Amino acid sequence: MRFLGLVLGLFLFASQANAAIILTIGSGSFAQDSGVQFVDVFARSDAAELTDFLVADFNLGGASFNSPAAGTFGFAGAIGAGNLQGTSSFLVDGSDATGRTSNLSLDFTAPQLFPNADTLIARLAINTNGAAAGTFNITGANFATLAGVNTVNAGSFSIITAVPEPTSMALVGLVFGGIAGRRALKRFRKVA
Repeated sequence: MRFLGLVLGLFLFASQANAAIILTIGSGSFAQDSGVQFVDVFARSDAAELTDFLVADFNLGGASFNSPAAGTFGFAGAIGAGNLQGTSSFLVDGSDATGRTSNLSLDFTAPQLFPNADTLIARLAINTNGAAAGTFNITGANFATLAGVNTVNAGSFSIITAVPEPTSMALVGLVFGGIAGRRALKRFRKVA
């Protein structure tokens, strides 16, 4: 009877454990109209979790994802590299006309181990062309794996207006000063 109680207790304790996979979205600062720029996405598990798949949506404020590929995954050093099925994808959500929502879908050929430390899993491709300057959030939604509770830690990115460096401004000032001085000299010679 003690043995049955011990087994039952262990089963109840084990069923209460709730492993999680956590995605953390990085940040970045990009110049306006600088083309496609990348923000890293990291993943980790609080209990060295194994999963067969990972699905997540990402939402941008202020800019749009590159289209049709909203990012990259499966590259050397990333979680899942060499362990992905051909059905894996990272695409802009076709139902969002603004291009600010994307869907990441990773199907692993064998259960993928998620380490306890943040490890690169994907890169978001953000199109800065035509985007307004400002700081914008990147959020995650509809995150699912075989693990229990999943969390997405939001990130942000800034789009900044390019400002000429002081040396360039001084050079422009010298050129205009030279032109103005030359015109003044011509006028002075005509008067004299």
